[in-house]
Amino acid sequence: MPEDVICFLIADFDDPAWLGQPSSAIGADAGADQPSVAGMVAAEGGRIFRTTATRLYCVFRTVAPAVATAFRMMRAEVEGASGIRERRALRLGLHAGTAEVTQGVFVGATLNRAERLASAARPGQVLISAAAARMVPPRALSADMVIEPIGEFRLKDLLPPDLVYQLRHPELPGAFSAPQSLDATPNNLPLLSTYCIGRNEELGQLSALLERHQLVVITGEGGVGKTRLALQCGAERLGQFPDGVWLVELEGLHNTGEIAETLCGLLGYKIGGDRTAAEMLPTLIRRKRMMIILDQCERLPAPVAVIASALLRQCPEVRIIATSRHSLGMTEEMLMLLAGHGLPPAGSLNTGDVAQAQASAAVRLLVARARLAVPDFRLDPDNAATLGAICHELKGVALAIELVAPHLRRLTPREVLRALKTRLHEAAIDHGGPLDTPAVLRALLAWMHKSLSDDEAVTFGRFGVFGCMTAEAAGDIIGMSPLRIAAVADTVNRLVECALLTRFPVRRGNPRYRMMTPVRDLALENFARDEARPHIMERFCDWLIRFFGEADRSWSTTPADIWLARYRPELDNLRAALGWAFGPDGNSASGLMLMSLTSELWRDIGLTVEQRHWLREAEARIGPATPERVAARIGLDIAFVYSGGAFGDRRKVEAALDALARYRAIGDRESVAVAAARVAVCVASPEDATAAQPYVDLMMAALPGMKRGRRRGWLLNILAALAHFEGDAARAIVLLDEAVSISREFRDDVNIQIGGLNLGEILFAQGDPARAAIEAERVAASCRATGNLLDLSFALNNLAGYVMVLGDRVRGQAALTEALALAAEINVELVLVACLQSAALMAAWQGEFETASRLAGHTDHYYQSHAIAREATEAAIHVALTGCLDAAIIAGAISLEHCEACRREGKAWDTASAVAAASRVLDS
Repeated sequence: MPEDVICFLIADFDDPAWLGQPSSAIGADAGADQPSVAGMVAAEGGRIFRTTATRLYCVFRTVAPAVATAFRMMRAEVEGASGIRERRALRLGLHAGTAEVTQGVFVGATLNRAERLASAARPGQVLISAAAARMVPPRALSADMVIEPIGEFRLKDLLPPDLVYQLRHPELPGAFSAPQSLDATPNNLPLLSTYCIGRNEELGQLSALLERHQLVVITGEGGVGKTRLALQCGAERLGQFPDGVWLVELEGLHNTGEIAETLCGLLGYKIGGDRTAAEMLPTLIRRKRMMIILDQCERLPAPVAVIASALLRQCPEVRIIATSRHSLGMTEEMLMLLAGHGLPPAGSLNTGDVAQAQASAAVRLLVARARLAVPDFRLDPDNAATLGAICHELKGVALAIELVAPHLRRLTPREVLRALKTRLHEAAIDHGGPLDTPAVLRALLAWMHKSLSDDEAVTFGRFGVFGCMTAEAAGDIIGMSPLRIAAVADTVNRLVECALLTRFPVRRGNPRYRMMTPVRDLALENFARDEARPHIMERFCDWLIRFFGEADRSWSTTPADIWLARYRPELDNLRAALGWAFGPDGNSASGLMLMSLTSELWRDIGLTVEQRHWLREAEARIGPATPERVAARIGLDIAFVYSGGAFGDRRKVEAALDALARYRAIGDRESVAVAAARVAVCVASPEDATAAQPYVDLMMAALPGMKRGRRRGWLLNILAALAHFEGDAARAIVLLDEAVSISREFRDDVNIQIGGLNLGEILFAQGDPARAAIEAERVAASCRATGNLLDLSFALNNLAGYVMVLGDRVRGQAALTEALALAAEINVELVLVACLQSAALMAAWQGEFETASRLAGHTDHYYQSHAIAREATEAAIHVALTGCLDAAIIAGAISLEHCEACRREGKAWDTASAVAAASRVLDS
């Protein structure tokens, strides 16, 4: 091992009493047969340098002795020198790397990595990093001792997954569940390429605030590190939030609805119904224990405040971290002002005191980032004062430090300081006085920009248009005069080296790159002066049109999860392109084309509110020059997103009819079939499907030429429902069998669920409520697993009806209670009315004939006033309810006059009154 490389062994123990056991007493004279931990460590040439209530820190010059010590410690724990066997409270982690010392105390990335491994280990397990495992000569291990890989895992440092090893020996436990990595708990925390350095104190403060407050707003200037601190806090506390830690980036969003919808999408909820995501979100997560990180809230302070207030009122176990340059203006917020990294004392700048410099978080960050540029860079007495002075000039701002560090590749620290002072002095003169933090950062960015080559400067400005992009795609878009396509990859790497671009690793595929917000602001200013800007934006849109054109063509024949994983990452770039295309100097034709190609993307992610926003922009720009296919697709999407999913809902049927006419003029049979299906849903009802017949004919004409895929499966589902309405159950089941088979093949959960709902209704109509109930239970379980709340409400209502017809009142009441609550929450009128009718039957069974009559009057009025026919299940419940009330009148339990009066009273009820009455019935 190199001279400055050491190995840390970290021991975590669940029981603080572990250190008090005879075999674990640090420094105790435990006897020859019960060596102390200190004795074990010393015997292999190591030393203990820190202890806490539940953690022990050891350091060794090489890895092999650390492994030997770990084995002895774990064997002693397993044997239980105190006589207690198999306690296995101990977890051990080993990592080797560069030593960093502050005032005689070990700190830094190597130590942090060892701590992460110990935290990830299971009780009784010894985890070893790949770096440490590679440093162990095979002959250094004792007999039967093996270091074996157990897989790649993400640790709490947010770095990409790394290979982790485990120490195996016959005398040690061998069977463990997966390590407690970031992937063990739901989250969407990003992969990062560097450690969080110098923020331990602030992490402690933030964690303490979150113990006492639901909402903590981290405020501070741009570039100070607000987002990085929030992400690291989320990673550190992930184990405390079983329902996950979720990052919502606000860039590209416009309002409260889009923020809520984005979060619902991250959590896997597909809302449906007439309630918005903003209305539903607090209800959906009111019993969840999770952390939400809202990033860059200064962009949308008022919408963020609306969302946060609702969550604070209804979700006591939810914690929110918001990052913002300013307060949100909420009485409930707890502000945490984040300043720059800690600076060394001003007096130390003249002494070159290495210990004081190393104690500064800002200096440690500068040294760590300098090592990325110059691997053998060291803090020493010759440069300590200079590095401290650089950090003072930069006010400890993290982004500023990261921007300066790469200069140490070609300049000495003194040269960097001299150039920095000159630039900041010039900027102060231009500024007319001392520079505040934003002015320092701006001056530094301008200096960095001047140091770029012509190609690098052009790449820098043009890259600002992207949300997050691969270098290969960027080259295709921005590689035009004076920048050659072949030069883009090199200039991107150079910008990463200069910290003007941030590299984001991905689990699969090429890494992606993006700019920090202050950097991107400068890049866009420069790009605004680029003569090629209009052409670059056209190429950007053209690239996305080709990309999403392939997405549109492949959607039907690609498994749903694979398709979404491939095309979802370009969502931020799509937003950026649409913002330009529909802007004052954009090309609306490109925006229209993009909207016509991304229908399934918006729908599969579940971003209906945002899709509606862009559809409004698109609809206003459709004109005579708009291609028929583009206008047809946008019109059809409007019909889909603004109308309900139930048969007979005629909202926006005109848009669907217009799309159908356009597709027929084009001669696109498959698209004609899709538009015809939308129209058929609008005009058909369970009672009368004759109006849909012309559209059924168009759908059937297209089927022979359609490939086996998701679109065909969706179409077959519609045809099956229409066949069922026409009374042809045999044909409906044949169609459904193929539809569900296709949907399962392509892992299309929504269409599998729709097929199951339809099959249940057909089975019930054929007189088999038992099999229908089984199908409804399957659909309900699937909807819960996938967050499909709309179809879950249908499935639960159907299940309640099926089992009530079977006479199972207990199961019926349970399913109906859940269905009523969900339908009321997401406001699915058809399901809600069906639930109220079933509750009326339940009331009649319980002898509550007045309530039953009122609910019957309310539901009869709804069906009649909306001209909606009851489907088979609702019709059966209605027949049973009418029979019960008639029997009660004959038996004298309620008079005909009083029953009719109660019906009239129920007819006048509003929905809330009816739901309240039904809830009382179900609670009794």
